[in-house]
Amino acid sequence: MCPNGSLSSKMTSELQLALIGCGGMGTKLGQSLNALEGARIAVCCDIDRERLSKAASELDADDAVIDYHDALANPAVDAVIIATPNDLHAQMAIDAANAGKHVYTEKPMALSVADCDAMIAAADSAGVKLMVGQVLRYIGNFAKSKQIIDTGELGKPFAIEVDRISNAPFRPGWRSSKARTGGMLPEVNVHELDFMAYVLGEPISIYAQSGHFGDNNYDFDDELFAIVRFQEGGIGSLHASFCARIGRYHTKILCEKGAIFFGHAPGEAIVQRSSGDPEPLDASDIPDPHKRELGEFLEAIRTNTEPKITGADGRRAIGMCQGAEISAATGQVVKLPLH
Repeated sequence: MCPNGSLSSKMTSELQLALIGCGGMGTKLGQSLNALEGARIAVCCDIDRERLSKAASELDADDAVIDYHDALANPAVDAVIIATPNDLHAQMAIDAANAGKHVYTEKPMALSVADCDAMIAAADSAGVKLMVGQVLRYIGNFAKSKQIIDTGELGKPFAIEVDRISNAPFRPGWRSSKARTGGMLPEVNVHELDFMAYVLGEPISIYAQSGHFGDNNYDFDDELFAIVRFQEGGIGSLHASFCARIGRYHTKILCEKGAIFFGHAPGEAIVQRSSGDPEPLDASDIPDPHKRELGEFLEAIRTNTEPKITGADGRRAIGMCQGAEISAATGQVVKLPLH
């Protein structure tokens, strides 16, 4: 790293990014970004000095800063990757946009639709790109399922059921706090809710029931069932749990002319067409998900086009999370989108 804190000279075609948040996910994103052509992590930022130094060394960054405002003030930085705790995403993204930096933020986009709206407004006003890391769309069986559905061979999809249950009794630090994470849905299951909307379209209502049943340190509900209705008539079902004594992650997608089912165990990924025997769901040709999403972010910057996962997409998923919480608290069906 340059001792004076300045960035080294760069080719005009190479995009320089600041990584804000150098934990496990942030470092993974930084490594994926550095593996792409025409871009690099030039600045690392984290409040933990040891973590910051380690990441800056591993990612061969030119500079390491404690305060993210210092990264935003650097004129050589073109864009930022935000991989901090959930409650920090909104203000950091707004500040980055106001500084003229393109923004990629890890999921969840924010903890409320109001914060999402503020992020979108800041990006629009500054004329910068805003992309949300809903990476489940790009992962293995999920990505392959969407490819098959998009061919039309299975007909229109009309139902998705996801069971994502695990026993996570203790998580240290900020991850056990509702104020920091937003709760179980924004922290984890915003992925599944986003995927449902990715396949079935715009959600129009959600109903949920939740509770706290586990012997754990979470100050939020650790068990939830939710039903989502979509504008095109489809239905989504989510079972989310941090207190199950057994771990399972199963997805079922029902279409007019067939179905797709996959879990994590060998042989559990299948495609069933209306006629014929079940066939394996082969996702071996799906590229690295983090490289793909970051590559699309860079492409949006270079071509001045909308990112594949927009701020509106991120807001929609947060609206589903927030709507489910309101429904669970009131016992009522909540209309979407939230305003």
